[in-house]
Amino acid sequence: MLISRCQSFVRISFNPRYRDEHYCTCTRWGRGCVTEYAVAKTACDALGLPTTVFVINDLIPLFPDDCEVVTMHPEKLERWLKIRAANGHPAPSKVWAHTLKYPEVTHFVCDWAGSSGLVGAVVPRLQGITHIILCGIPMTNTNHITRKVPWEAWNAYQKMWVRLLPLLPPKCVRSMSGWTREKFGFPDEEWLNSEIVVDEITRRPPLSLQA
Repeated sequence: MLISRCQSFVRISFNPRYRDEHYCTCTRWGRGCVTEYAVAKTACDALGLPTTVFVINDLIPLFPDDCEVVTMHPEKLERWLKIRAANGHPAPSKVWAHTLKYPEVTHFVCDWAGSSGLVGAVVPRLQGITHIILCGIPMTNTNHITRKVPWEAWNAYQKMWVRLLPLLPPKCVRSMSGWTREKFGFPDEEWLNSEIVVDEITRRPPLSLQA
């Protein structure tokens, strides 16, 4: 999912069973996004892993290359995508959200109640991806990329991540920074090159979390 020209927060995922597919996800949190993205991208390139990008929320207008889009705020998609087009960036290949009532949305994903960042990690899993790297998704009170103020909802969302971790499962996820790095670990070369077997893909959160 990484693009070397991108200056953004990213998540990378890679399925070693399909050596031509590698997924990353961009999100809005964290000042260290450019550094995290660059480190993750360099690691993937060194191992010869092609990339695809999942862009989340406020980075949708800014990410300059091919990507998929994930958001829990579909009411903002019309504006985000218009700005993206005006900036000369390619249209996303897929647009994921928890409702299909907005015309911009092309693919449905359940609301996992753990922030758009968690849903952004779920979407690659729904596509069979076994290696997901979170970049700029520390799940702490890091300043917002556009509003430049601390994220006040981080603590409540952290609790949902803890509750739902087994469903990802955790062995498929690593993180570049913050609380998520403490929980999942860092994406070292051994993990990137490892073969991860998952019996089935969890497509829905617990029924208590579904609308």
